[in-house]
Amino acid sequence: MSRNAFHPTAALCTALLLVAGCQTTQVKKEPLTSADSGTLAFATTAIHQGKPVTGVGSLELPANQNGKVPLVILAHGTKGVGYRENAWSDYLNEQGYATFILDYFSPRGTDGRGRYVPRPPEDVWGALKYLSTHPGLDMTKVAVMGFSNGGSVTRSSAEFSSSDTEGVMPKAFIMFYGGCHTAIDFQVKDYNPALLYVVGDQDKLVTASTCNYRASDKGSTDIEVMVIPGAYHLFDGNQSQTITHPKWGTFTMQADSGATEQARAKVRTLLARVFN
Repeated sequence: MSRNAFHPTAALCTALLLVAGCQTTQVKKEPLTSADSGTLAFATTAIHQGKPVTGVGSLELPANQNGKVPLVILAHGTKGVGYRENAWSDYLNEQGYATFILDYFSPRGTDGRGRYVPRPPEDVWGALKYLSTHPGLDMTKVAVMGFSNGGSVTRSSAEFSSSDTEGVMPKAFIMFYGGCHTAIDFQVKDYNPALLYVVGDQDKLVTASTCNYRASDKGSTDIEVMVIPGAYHLFDGNQSQTITHPKWGTFTMQADSGATEQARAKVRTLLARVFN
């Protein structure tokens, strides 16, 4: 299944559960092969409603891949997997990076519209362990990037122990308008990844002032807060609207191609530096 065909309902089906009219997503046994891409399911340590969670995501490899390539995990926001995640995946693929668009909503039967909005670091950890068996990925060059609620997933995923990720140590954690409210408490001794917080100064949901506090955190010596003038929440999306969410209230989202280009340039520079 290609990324463009990736749909949350497919993620609810596993190799062990056949549902009429629903395409199955198989948990492929490790190790992965160089031919494996598209929608993949994997084991996690997460529990939801008393049952183990099978994680799901879509692996996209850059065209004309030659040897092992770096990997960026993408964690969606409250709107779920959509334009923003696919656009970033396309952009990063063009830069020579593989991407894994993580869908942490579908395995839990939520669409993010209610008060239950999960933030599971275990799905990131499970993906890192699973993808470490792929011969086409350079797991010494990994970053995790999330948007809004996915930014908070990204933040919490940095608080792993070595056993959580099978020894995979991401070089950077990038939080787009999310994950700014608390500092990261690293569990691995002497771990010093790059941390990038990106927010617009017109964002009323995740404010620039809150993100600016992170610049003085002591967990890493490589922290940057990027505040983009005039940018709103979900500036890298393709829609502008004001919504009312039952958990977070009313806020405005406004697409901004200029802000998106600034953010892309910042991410491109950061990844080139930490993967060098």
